[in-house]
Amino acid sequence: MPSADIILEFVNSHWKNLPKRPELDPNENNIAVAILDLLHSFETGDMTVTMESTYFADGDERDQNYDPSDDVCNEDIYDTIPANPNMVEFGGVPVEKAIVRRAVEYFGSRKGFHNNGQRNRPSEIKETRRQMLKVVTDNLGEEVNKLLETGCIFHDTTIRFMVARIIKKKNLDLHLKVSKQWIDDFKKSNRISSRKITKFVTVKNHRNKNTLIQKGKEYVDLVNLQFGKYANSEVFSADQSGIQLELHTGRTLAQVGSKTVEVTVQSAASTTHSYTIMPVLSAEGKFHEKLFVVLQEISGKFPAKGHYQADNLEVTCHTSHIMTKKLMLDFFKDVYFDSSMPTNTLLLVDSWSSWKDKSAIDSVTPPSHSCETMIIPPGCTGNIQVLDVGIFNGFKRVIKYITGQLQFDRPDYKINRRDETLKMLSAVYRQICHPKLQPWAQYAWSASGYNIVRPPGFSTPAELLFPNNVAADCSSTGCNETSFIKCLYCDNLLCIDHFLVKEVHDC
Repeated sequence: MPSADIILEFVNSHWKNLPKRPELDPNENNIAVAILDLLHSFETGDMTVTMESTYFADGDERDQNYDPSDDVCNEDIYDTIPANPNMVEFGGVPVEKAIVRRAVEYFGSRKGFHNNGQRNRPSEIKETRRQMLKVVTDNLGEEVNKLLETGCIFHDTTIRFMVARIIKKKNLDLHLKVSKQWIDDFKKSNRISSRKITKFVTVKNHRNKNTLIQKGKEYVDLVNLQFGKYANSEVFSADQSGIQLELHTGRTLAQVGSKTVEVTVQSAASTTHSYTIMPVLSAEGKFHEKLFVVLQEISGKFPAKGHYQADNLEVTCHTSHIMTKKLMLDFFKDVYFDSSMPTNTLLLVDSWSSWKDKSAIDSVTPPSHSCETMIIPPGCTGNIQVLDVGIFNGFKRVIKYITGQLQFDRPDYKINRRDETLKMLSAVYRQICHPKLQPWAQYAWSASGYNIVRPPGFSTPAELLFPNNVAADCSSTGCNETSFIKCLYCDNLLCIDHFLVKEVHDC
């Protein structure tokens, strides 16, 4: 059977939770996991991914077709009257600049030829190269703005195509070499630059952006009404997020002028394989004492030797890191309905289909507890899901710093291994739960629109854990290493070894 058929059969059986599933080799399993990730995103209605990508710019070399006479993006093509910059002089007669512009546009719209073979041109004004270039840049600016408004990805090559189409559409007698310098000047004058693509949304969601914003506002208003029935300590938000086994920053220091910037990783597969975390955050800015973690195990089971145990982690596994309904029920039984939780709660979650199965949730709800769930409308998660708005980015930034430090200072430390990953998660989550970060967590609720008082000032996890003076002597007795992180509980400066292994658990 072809690999594609095997992969699709596995995805179908996994999605429907069928007991019989085909065996996959590692490469096929990677592809299946990627497909399941996409399906889950579609199921939630968001279809969003984070990517390190850009509006593609052409090479850094100066284009040999560059013609300085074509650089008219920032200059006016009309010689105005010094005493009145809104007037242009033609044959000694002052004419309003707006009329001249309309005449140029009119010229571009005229088609056909006279009997003598000359172009059919209006008699009021003579066409010049600079005027035609102005027509091109004005129309190009309008088309580019439309692309930006519709969320279209476009390149420098797209701009060249649009220029050629404008010249043809306007029937301009213009030979223009659209050099890199010309494009750069156009982008600069229109405030366009290379930017990271931070989110992919479906065309439908982009077109319905205003509708989604309104639905999100209506949802937030409904939740705010519920704050009168619940205390802030009884209102919670829960959401899942995938994290790569080797999560690095998207940028690094490199030599100026470098054409490529290559970096090393312990395992290329670890930059694509992920695990899932699902924190629970209350409206008073406090995290649940346990973080729910789903690891990917090929067999769907942990080895006989088990895994690293931490009192602030609830760890499970599956054949992929993707959440299933069974894993959701495990989350409720082992984390959400823990004895530390209030007995009467309101839970805000996204539109994942499993969250909507009230009967399944009721089946694992203890008699002593009650939980009301409010489902965020599809497509609105990124704007009003508290953990998406204000928590996950800060959480992942700390992990990126730690991963980078390990690569620099402990290149042999296998951060992508099961136990090492759990040790890091336990240490990071313990710091994230510190009371000093409660205002930061409260701000996530306020920034999402909920009736939570915005803290007057707060610091992010990265600011508190990695202050400017953090590189000093490690505070651990007998340690001669340089510190790289500050423990929020004891204010000690710790090296990477003592942060992950010893001091953070003892203070």
